[in-house]
Parts: sequence; structure tokens; C-alpha cells
Amino acid sequence: MTTGCRSFEPPTTELAKLLPVASPDVAGSLHRHSLRIAIESKALSGEFEAVAATRAAPAAAGRLQLFGDLGGKLFDMAAHPESFVGYFPHAEIGVAFDASEDELPRHLIGFMAASLLEASTPITFERVRAARSLDDGGWELNLHPMMGGIEVIARLSPTGELLERLYEVRGVHWTESIGRERVFRGGDFYLTLSDEVSSVIDSIPTDAFELELPEGFHP
Repeated sequence: MTTGCRSFEPPTTELAKLLPVASPDVAGSLHRHSLRIAIESKALSGEFEAVAATRAAPAAAGRLQLFGDLGGKLFDMAAHPESFVGYFPHAEIGVAFDASEDELPRHLIGFMAASLLEASTPITFERVRAARSLDDGGWELNLHPMMGGIEVIARLSPTGELLERLYEVRGVHWTESIGRERVFRGGDFYLTLSDEVSSVIDSIPTDAFELELPEGFHP
């Protein structure tokens, strides 16, 4: 996952001025998100209403659900840095991952879990493992990932605006382009996120970030 000829180097004081530092006010904060997701994949295709909840580090977590036009749930996923569970009920396709037992699977659900955690976590100076400047004055940052077993590169504009993330899991790549819409592209899937509305919430049920894979579901 390399571009250009410059190598990654330790982050500089110049970069430190561009990025925020981790704030104790953000730690553990809860957010609710409503949005529209268009998906093209083998497991599911179409446009859907989505609801998500996220909890900031240090106990980072996310929950994402997709619903059809008639309100039926078409996808459910709970993600943590060391584990995730997600499934498509109509197709009986699902994955349960535990980092203490398995390698991070190269599966759409795994990609969605990793992307959800990254998208809900600020890029602070503390998360930067290495960086390199680009010819246009922007930056590429090699980040400490929110989920183990994955490589995450963030591309920033010269003013520090996040433009793109590049992901890799054991040779499989996907990208996240960030603009008016958020677009994810992989070898066999394409996701577009739009009309997102986010709000801070004070509390959430204790089991909101927990999910079990139904019996008989498989990748």
C-alpha cells in the first residue's frame, strides 16, 4: 500500500500542529447516526436506511443495522477492536470473529466492522505511527489501527482535511473516499453512505454493542 517514492518516517512537529491531540472530553462519548447506504455486493444489493451507534475509545465499539423499505432488518453488526459479529438474516450469511482465536477474516462483514471503528475514531497525533509528505502539500499517515490485523493509511489535504483511507488485510485492499458522500470500494463490493445525521447521546442500553451469531449462519 505505497504511493510515490517517499518513505514513511516518524511523525514531525509540523504534523503535530496539524492534528488534534487525544482529548479526555471525547473518551467514551456516545453517538447515534442515521444515514442512507447503497450497497453492491454478493450478499446484499440495493439502497437501505441505516442506524448506527458508536462509542469512542478507550472502550471503542460500534453497532450498525440496515433496514429495507418495509422496515425489516437486513443486516446487523456489532464491532469491537478485538472482535465483531455480523450477519445478513435473509441469506443466513454471518461471521463471528475473536482476535484471541482467529485471524481477521477477509470478508465484507470484517471490512465493514473495521471501517465503522475507523470512521468513528478521530485521527489524533497519538495514533500516527509514521507519516510522509506528498507533492501537493498533503500527508499520508500510517495509523495505529482500531482493529488488529489491519493496515490503515489516511490521506490528508495540506490543511489537515481527511480525504481518503486505504485499508489492507492480508493482501486484500479497499478504499474509503470522503466527500459529500462517503464511498467504500473493494474487489467485490461498493458502498455509498449519504444523508448522514449524527448526534451525541447521553446513554445507551448496556447490551447495545453485543450481538450473537444465529445458529446455522456461515460465511
